[in-house]
Amino acid sequence: MKTIAAWVLGAAALAVSAASHAGGIELVRGGNAMATIVVPDNAPAPERFAAAELQAIIEKVSGAKLSIAAKAPAGDGPLVFVGQAAAREAGDAVLAALQLDQLRDDGYSAKLAVQARPALVLAGALPRSSLYAVYDMLETELECGFFVDGDHLPRRSDLVLGMVNQAANPAFADRTVVVPLSVYGPKRFQATLWNAEDWKAYLRWMAKRKMNRLAIPFTAAGRAWGAAFDKAFPEAKAKRQETLANDGPITARMGHGLAPEQTTAVLKEAIDYARNTLGLEVAYVFAFGEFEQALQQAMPNLKWKPAYPATYPAVAGGSCALSASDPACRGLQARLWKAIIETYGPAHQYVVACQAPPNAVVNPGPAENATTMAIETL
Repeated sequence: MKTIAAWVLGAAALAVSAASHAGGIELVRGGNAMATIVVPDNAPAPERFAAAELQAIIEKVSGAKLSIAAKAPAGDGPLVFVGQAAAREAGDAVLAALQLDQLRDDGYSAKLAVQARPALVLAGALPRSSLYAVYDMLETELECGFFVDGDHLPRRSDLVLGMVNQAANPAFADRTVVVPLSVYGPKRFQATLWNAEDWKAYLRWMAKRKMNRLAIPFTAAGRAWGAAFDKAFPEAKAKRQETLANDGPITARMGHGLAPEQTTAVLKEAIDYARNTLGLEVAYVFAFGEFEQALQQAMPNLKWKPAYPATYPAVAGGSCALSASDPACRGLQARLWKAIIETYGPAHQYVVACQAPPNAVVNPGPAENATTMAIETL
């Protein structure tokens, strides 16, 4: 996304005493809050979260906690309006100056209006875009650094912004992050063993980098389907016998060796946070014909493919694949996908991955065309 790198910094950014004369806005003076953040109580959740993030990060930088109000308080103190709902509170002139009709996709606008009282307005085309505007302002104007393994925040007792008048539109409408759930590594970079709070920190980083879609692989590689598998196949639940071996190579992934209910609870909280708090879109990545070995044990007479090698790095232990030519494959796959959607909620986008597993037929015939069958099933 284009950043608001072209914001003009006036002399007010260099001298607090010159703020009122240079037409800037003074947020904090000497560690004391000078401005008030405005966001209506009925604003969308991502806009209310954007206001809370602005408050929290400014407090970490300066030690001053700006108040958040549903309406502009009386007086002549500076105001920061966050989101479209708040922008309407700023008045028709400021709202028109934002040029929201010129924004597309996740575009956002920032406008500093110096009238009776200084007012900074940060609003986007979508609720999550206002969150992007807040993070961009913090990064560009206050030199906050947002990294995948943590934030780097400066320490300042005075926070003053110069004249701000800019709009930004994304270069790419789709900015998806696929979170791997099938590999081990340093915890801060791999979601395999994350708890809900680890997920939330990563999702906030996605918003800080202006990513707009989270992709979750519901495949045998990670078993993120969790308890949804037991919901789809209660006949297989009793067949599951999984432990983490200590005397051999560990091929277990997120959902192997962990209680399915645990996997589901953590991931469901993360997905709900992405959707409802941050306003991110969610994509589900499916693989046609992949199941848990417990289902093979419950239905041994189906056309199961050769077992995955124990050292195969891209699949959880005890997973298996069913031939797409088996008449039962489409029905079983539909049961699993339906249970996943019922468990985690509908997605904005569904993607079917039909990567051939080890020992698969090199040139499958029409009956083995999993891609076509997957699309029809979905």
